Amino acid sequence: MDAHTVGYGLIVLGVAMFILEAVVPGFFIAVPATILVILGAFALVTPDFALFTEWAPIIVLVTGIPATAVTIYLYRKMAPPTSVPHTRAADTMVGTTGLVTVPVTPDAPRGKVKIQNETWSAVTRGESIPAQEKVRVTAVEGVILVVERATS
Repeated sequence: MDAHTVGYGLIVLGVAMFILEAVVPGFFIAVPATILVILGAFALVTPDFALFTEWAPIIVLVTGIPATAVTIYLYRKMAPPTSVPHTRAADTMVGTTGLVTVPVTPDAPRGKVKIQNETWSAVTRGESIPAQEKVRVTAVEGVILVVERATS
């Protein structure tokens, strides 16, 4: 196989990987795609030197490291985080109020309560609470909230 065939093959594979990343984002294959395109171009420009010599590992490192750094930098510029991710532990929910979306019963945690755009399973110690009723969290049992009707 000659250097031109390898060069074109690497470029086609790199472009295909870029297209795949654009269609299904999140695979982070733009870094290897960038490296493949650069190595393919290098094989086309210098077919006599190319990637079939003892210089191949050095060529890969010299192109791969900067290509990786530039691609990661561009990723961060194109898609900065919109907000800081947060997690909410169930035990921090005591005292908060929410809205029942699925009726809450005292016998099983089939009920659902929406609190600050998060849906939690819930039970009650008193009478059943119908949907659309405002509730307050009084305790937590594992990841199940114990709720009561909120007093206005």
